[in-house]
Amino acid sequence: MSLSRADRGLRVDAARLWRTLDEYARYGATAAGGVSRPVFSPPDLAIRRRFSDDCRALGLDVSVDAAANVFCARPGSDRTLPRILIGSHLDSVPDGGRYDGALGVVCGLEVMRTLVELDRATRHTIDLVSLTGEEATSFGTSTFGSRALAGRLPDVSDNALPDGWTVRQALHDAGGEWDDLHAMSTAREPLACFLEAHIEQGTRLEATGRALAPVSGVCGIYRHRIVFHGTPGHIGTTSMSERRDALRAAALFILAVPALPAAVAAADPSATATVGYLNVTPNSPNVIPGRVTLVTDLRSADATLLAALAEGAAAEARRAARDTGTEVEITTMLDQGPVVFDARVRIVMAAVLEDLGEGGTELTSQAGHDAVHLGALAPAAMLFVRCRGGVSHNPDESVQPADAALAADALLRAVLAIDASPDFDAPGVPLS
Repeated sequence: MSLSRADRGLRVDAARLWRTLDEYARYGATAAGGVSRPVFSPPDLAIRRRFSDDCRALGLDVSVDAAANVFCARPGSDRTLPRILIGSHLDSVPDGGRYDGALGVVCGLEVMRTLVELDRATRHTIDLVSLTGEEATSFGTSTFGSRALAGRLPDVSDNALPDGWTVRQALHDAGGEWDDLHAMSTAREPLACFLEAHIEQGTRLEATGRALAPVSGVCGIYRHRIVFHGTPGHIGTTSMSERRDALRAAALFILAVPALPAAVAAADPSATATVGYLNVTPNSPNVIPGRVTLVTDLRSADATLLAALAEGAAAEARRAARDTGTEVEITTMLDQGPVVFDARVRIVMAAVLEDLGEGGTELTSQAGHDAVHLGALAPAAMLFVRCRGGVSHNPDESVQPADAALAADALLRAVLAIDASPDFDAPGVPLS
């Protein structure tokens, strides 16, 4: 790690960082103490404006791309060098927590404030980004902004939001433009790397007494859409032997899903299998369910094991249909393989944490992140921050102020180490 003694002594303003996190949590604040900022909602648009204003106050160059990603750049001394990109997202799940995504953006903002206050020049332009719509949405996609940058965004332009607006309309209202997305993804500026700080959303750090950890990569995610088709009928006049109950088939399947990871546990003890969505039709108390739609979510850090989980889930769905006299329709919604982050950036991050007294084993993320898609454009790495009880997507999400400050310190040092290294002077080509 190439850092001077002076740079090793740099620290962010911990009190200001925590104060900013508290202020940002007022946007979409809920009575339970969390936040509710779904993408393109009024609180999401309001915090975008606040973030942009904070960056303009630092003299950063603020711009919004076609996907409504907000970029805030501090020019480097050598404009021929690729940019170092840092950041995360400011949207949240409904009734979520204060720190998922926002911690990474505010840590990045504190890095920028520190560089400006110290008048610390960098060779590379440092770009802070708030990415659009990382969380899963009602209109059928997640990691909206990073997918758009990587040219991976499906056509959801005419899909509707809860307020009836289409994605195309809502994107325009946020400063983006659907018809310009393709041109944006093909004309993007070169990146040296992408760094993202994020709460762990798990208990591994807490269990080992660590505040921070480098992240080796992100698990693969496979989602099925499964529809059981039965025959609706009167619950009183249809005998039990004559029924083709779609909900009974779904129940049998749901009970079988949690056992699937046991088949791969020896090779991947972190593998998971979940049914998180269920829709029953006609959903009436006196009608036998005729159709049930559900979505499975399967996760593993190993591509072969993920495929085994997917096949196992499909087999259980067919078995449940056979045992109940129903029919089943199985389609793939998402097949996202595991991602291993770039070794060069991981080495820098590990060295920074070692220098801060936070050395230790890398962790694999069991949640999806924007770094997955930006890692297809340039070397990427993540930094996990301890959160109490592993609670996330919940108003009880909690981070210690000292841990947040340490994460911002680590991000600052990683930025300066990468800026000083000639290994990142050419546009990044991702390597595992």
